[in-house]
Amino acid sequence: MVIRFSSTELNNIKVSYVGKHNFSTEYIKACDVVWNELVESGKSVGKEFWNGELYTLDNLYLDETNIPVLEFGSFEYKDRLYKKTLSTTDFIANYGLNHLHSHCGACCYLITTDYKIVIGRKTTSVGLEKGILGAVGGNLNKDELEIYTFNDIFKSAIKEVEEEVNLIVNPTKFKFRQLCHFNNYYLFEFIYLLDISSQKVDSIFKPGEFIELLTFTPDELVNLNASMILDLKYSKQFLGDILNTF
Repeated sequence: MVIRFSSTELNNIKVSYVGKHNFSTEYIKACDVVWNELVESGKSVGKEFWNGELYTLDNLYLDETNIPVLEFGSFEYKDRLYKKTLSTTDFIANYGLNHLHSHCGACCYLITTDYKIVIGRKTTSVGLEKGILGAVGGNLNKDELEIYTFNDIFKSAIKEVEEEVNLIVNPTKFKFRQLCHFNNYYLFEFIYLLDISSQKVDSIFKPGEFIELLTFTPDELVNLNASMILDLKYSKQFLGDILNTF
């Protein structure tokens, strides 16, 4: 599912926070087992996992004046990872629908002056895979930046960009594109027009999150058949009209 807001809606979106979610003892025990195993597996390949607090988006609705309201909650990073080990059907069967929450992330499609999209080859993914493709971005971490307004989501996304690539973002050029929902995950998608061509993309490379940066036309990326993280695999199908945003 893809949600696009009008300019009026974007200027008036409201945000609320309902608190950190509670889980059953049975769930917590099973989650901790998976978390501890993953931490040990990560150590073997040099991947360090940090159990922070992530935002979840629990409700999205229009208030009595037709203004969109984003209702956030939160859970821990280990809850996000445990959720991935079960199908949605099995998760609900084991713990009930009240335990299933959609965590949030933000990504930014950096676009070069010759209208190519920058994608990175990841150093190590959450699934401990090396070299798979992903967009610049990450989770909405509550313990890094708290969200009180929609503008705070912009700030969190900009923070991710500046951490992952060698770039100082001009906030006035940072544009919200759409909100994607898939596989119990909400992705706030942004775009940013760079002042370099695709031939100069190495100038914004920063060692850490990615092994290298690659560039693709929107059509190339939509039709690309390669190993990539789920965020990109899902959202790339909607990139055909991305240049119309400018």
